[in-house]
Amino acid sequence: MLKNVPKFFSFKHYANFVLYDKFYFLNKSMCEESLFLFDEEENDEDIDILSKYNSLDFDFYENNLDEIILKNINDKEVHKDYLELNNLNDKLKFANKLNESKTNLINNLSQNIKSEFDTILENFLNSSYESIQLEYDKYYSEAQKFIQAQYKISNDKVKFISSKLSKENQIAATKNAIQEGYELIFNPILEYKKAISKLSYYFPQLQLGGNILISPKAKNIHIINAYYDLNIYKQNNLDIRAYNFCFPYKKKKGINRYIWKKDKIEFHISNDGTLTKEKNFFEILDENKSVDILNLIDSLENTVDYKRFDEYIDYINNLEKHEKELNRIPNIQYFKDLQARNSSPVGDSSFIKDDFIKRYVPEDYLPWSKEFYALYIFDKNNIEFPILKPSVINKTNSQIFNSMREAFNIFMNNDNLIYISEDVKKLKHEITLARLKETKKQNFVWFDFEGFTNLFPIIDYHIPFTQLISQLSVMQTAWNNEINNYEIVESKTKDYVYDPLNYSYKTLMKIIDDIYVECADAYVVYNQNYEKSRIEEIEQMLELYWKNDNVINENVFIEYKNKIAKIIENLLDLNDITKVSSFAKLEDCMFVPLALKGKYSIKCFEKYITHNNISLKHKITPYKELDIQNGVMAMEKATLRMLNQIGNNEWYGKNGKEGVETQLKKYCHNDVLAMIMTAEFILKVFNNKDKYIKEFNDTLYNLRKK
Repeated sequence: MLKNVPKFFSFKHYANFVLYDKFYFLNKSMCEESLFLFDEEENDEDIDILSKYNSLDFDFYENNLDEIILKNINDKEVHKDYLELNNLNDKLKFANKLNESKTNLINNLSQNIKSEFDTILENFLNSSYESIQLEYDKYYSEAQKFIQAQYKISNDKVKFISSKLSKENQIAATKNAIQEGYELIFNPILEYKKAISKLSYYFPQLQLGGNILISPKAKNIHIINAYYDLNIYKQNNLDIRAYNFCFPYKKKKGINRYIWKKDKIEFHISNDGTLTKEKNFFEILDENKSVDILNLIDSLENTVDYKRFDEYIDYINNLEKHEKELNRIPNIQYFKDLQARNSSPVGDSSFIKDDFIKRYVPEDYLPWSKEFYALYIFDKNNIEFPILKPSVINKTNSQIFNSMREAFNIFMNNDNLIYISEDVKKLKHEITLARLKETKKQNFVWFDFEGFTNLFPIIDYHIPFTQLISQLSVMQTAWNNEINNYEIVESKTKDYVYDPLNYSYKTLMKIIDDIYVECADAYVVYNQNYEKSRIEEIEQMLELYWKNDNVINENVFIEYKNKIAKIIENLLDLNDITKVSSFAKLEDCMFVPLALKGKYSIKCFEKYITHNNISLKHKITPYKELDIQNGVMAMEKATLRMLNQIGNNEWYGKNGKEGVETQLKKYCHNDVLAMIMTAEFILKVFNNKDKYIKEFNDTLYNLRKK
C-alpha cells in the first residue's frame, strides 16, 4: 500500500522524479534541506537557517500530517473538523490541540507514526518556524509591491490568490481571475492532471510568468522549475511567452553594500538565467553564461534527465502500477546510477544523504566525512572507486585509484593511529604549526564568533543573508615554561553577546575593540574564512558610515582600519593543521587522527579527545551538557531576539533563572576553550611525532605486504 500520496503533486515531486530513486518520490524529499535537522559538525559559516527554511517542502509535511490524522486516527469528528482546514498553519494548530486534548487518540498510534507526529509538531510549533514565516511574508509583500510598481498596474487590476484557501479553491480562483481580466495575479496556482504549478506572479495579457527569489541569481533548479511551470500553463491553453525572476538587487561588479539601508530591500527583474557551477540538480551545459530563460529551456530540449514532463504526468496518474519501486528502499544500484550520472558524487552532500547512508554503514561514535561514507559503500559493494575532484596534480588515474583504496583501508581499520606528515616543511601551512610550537612570542588572543542574519538589512550597509556578529568570546594565553603549556589569563577572558535587538554601527566598533589587544603576538581562530570575512565586512561598513553618513570621522575610521589590519595580518588558523581535503591527497595533510574519517571540525576533535580520555590541561564542558549546544541553536536564538520574539526577561534572565544571553556566552566560551584544547592536543602529538609516524608506517607496510 502506498503512503503519503498527495492530492496534488508539486515541482518538488517532479525534481525527485527526474533525479532520484523512486523511493524518494513519496518519502522524505531528497532535494530539500531540513531547517530543523542540521549536521552538528557543520561549520558555523555554512549554517543559514533562513536559506534552509526557504528550501523546505511544506507540501510534504502537510501531506504527512494529512496521512497521520485521516488514515491513522479513527475518529469521524476529528476527520470532519480537520477536512475543513485548508493550510498547514491551521492544520498544525489543530494537531497540537488534538495532542493536548485527546491524548488517548495520539497515544494509540503505532510507535513510528507517533514519533513522526511528534517530530512535525516539535519542528513547526516549538521552533522559530512561525517567526521566520512572518519575515518571508514581509519579503514577498515588498517584492509584490515592486513588481506592481514596475509594470504600473493599478490596485483594481491586481488579484491575490490566498494561501488560506484549499488547493482546489486556489486553482478555481486563479482561473476566475484570468477570465475576469485581471492584469496581474500573485500566487496563481494551476493544475494539469494532478500536477500543480505555483508561480509567484502571472500577467495574463502580457503572457508573462515569473518567480520571486531570495537569492541574487537564478540557480539551475529555478530553470527546471520554469520548464515545469511552462508545461502546466501550456496544458491549460495559456502560453507563457516571457518568463522572469524578481531578485534582490546585486551590482554586476564589485560590492554593492552602499545601496542597502536598514529594513529595506532593493529589487530588480531579469529574464536571464545564470548557469551555475553547482551540480546538485543537473549537469552544466555552458558555464558562466547568462541567457534568456525561455531560450535556455529550448536549448535543453534533448537533455534526457529532466525533460520528462509527459512521462511524469503518466507516472503520477498511475502510481499503483509502480507501487513496488515506490516502496522499495534504494539499493546500491542507486548509488552506481548516481556515480554514472554525476561522475563524482563523492563529497557532494546533495547526493550522499544521511537517510541513504545509514542503511549501509556501521554506527560510530563520530560521524564520517561524506567522502569516507562513499568510499565505504564503494568498497563493500565492489564498485570502482571514483576519480575525485579537484584533480590531483602529477598523478595518473590509476595512482589516484590506488591512493584512495590504500587510504580507505588504513583509515577503516586503525582508529588508534594518527597520521603525521614526515616532512611538515614542504606543506603549504607549515608556518602555522611552527608558530604554534614556538615558545616565544606566545601572547595569543583566541577568539570565536557566532553570527545571525535576516532577509532584510539589520543595519544600514548590511547585505541581507550575510551574517553580522551576535557573539564573541576572547581568551588570552601566555606560554608557561614550567608546565610547557598554555596558561589562560583569566582576567583577560571575556564573553560578549551583542544584542540583536539594539544593533548599530557602534556595535561594529565595539566588536573590534573587544578583539584587539595591542601586544598580541597572534590571533588564533579555527577556520579563518569565517572570522576574516566578518572582520573585513565590518571595515567596509565603517567606511560607509564615515564617507556617506559622517557619523564617525576619518580619524576614527583610520583607527579601526589599522586595528583590523593588525588582527587579519596576525591570524593563526588551527584549521590549517587539521584540514583534510581528500583521501587521494593524504600526503598533503599535516595531522589526521584516523578515527575522524576525514572530519576535522572543532566538535569532532572534542568528541575524539573526550572519547579517548586524553589527558590534557584544558578540557571543555561536553556540548551535550549545555543549553545551547551548536551554532544552529545559537543562530536561532539570536534571530528570534532580532525579531523581538525573545523579550528582556527571557533574554537577560529573571528571578534567578538563567537568561538566553548567559547560555549563549557559555556556548561560545566553550568553542574557544575547545580551540585551546585542540592546540594542546596537536602539540602533545607532535612532541611525540616519531612514535606516531612509526606506528603509521608499520601499519602501512603490513597492509602493502598483504
